[in-house]
Amino acid sequence: SLTLTGTINSVDKDINGDYKVLIIPDNEYSKLLTKNQQTLTILLESNAYNPPYIGEHIKVTGSYFFEKEHSWTEIRTANNN
Repeated sequence: SLTLTGTINSVDKDINGDYKVLIIPDNEYSKLLTKNQQTLTILLESNAYNPPYIGEHIKVTGSYFFEKEHSWTEIRTANNN
C-alpha cells in the first residue's frame, strides 16, 4: 500500500455511499501522476473516514494502480488517516 498527502479538488459520491475524490498531490507525490494528469483519483470507502470536502488537505493510504483504460493513476480502497 501507499500513503500520500494532497488537497481535495473534487468530490463525487457513488450510489453505494463511497466517494471518488480527486486530489492535487503534494509536491513530493507529484511523480505518481502521468504526464497528462493534474489530479490523482482516490476511491474512499464511506465507512473508513469522515466525509471529504473540497479544499481539505488529507493523508490517504491505499493500493496504487495505473488505470489502463483511462491512462491515469489512482489509489483504491483508501483510508483517510
